[in-house]
Amino acid sequence: MKHCIILGTAEEKLYTNEEYRCVLTTSFAGNTLLFAPEIDCVDPGEYEEDFETPESIILVKCCRELSNDKNRFNHKRHKLRNLWLENMISGIPRSLMGFRDDDGVVHTIELLKTDELPEMCEVSNVCMAMFHLSTAFYYNRFYLLRLLL
Repeated sequence: MKHCIILGTAEEKLYTNEEYRCVLTTSFAGNTLLFAPEIDCVDPGEYEEDFETPESIILVKCCRELSNDKNRFNHKRHKLRNLWLENMISGIPRSLMGFRDDDGVVHTIELLKTDELPEMCEVSNVCMAMFHLSTAFYYNRFYLLRLLL
């Protein structure tokens, strides 16, 4: 799925040993945190030179189709919460979520906005508590690095 979304076609070659990461430093409670979320693709309509902000970054995720109530509950409770937390800390405003069958064929793609994910989660109070905690974060730097493995 990522291959088709990022390159636009299944015929183009995807270089799997290249990846992009944004490196963020954050100060919290007197400690400096360094983390580097993976960047799957960038929205060219939102892109700013030198990636001054993460507004143009889109995270791409894929999961199995939600075929029953248990799968839907677990998806909301765990996957969406984790996606929200990753995006919120990194400042990534949206994600694409593909839903695949057991053969790996993606049938549905959803655009998920980070600020709407807490409402979709079964445990939105946890998301909101983390959101209030995140207001104490202060981003010092935002860099884009091209990492060649």
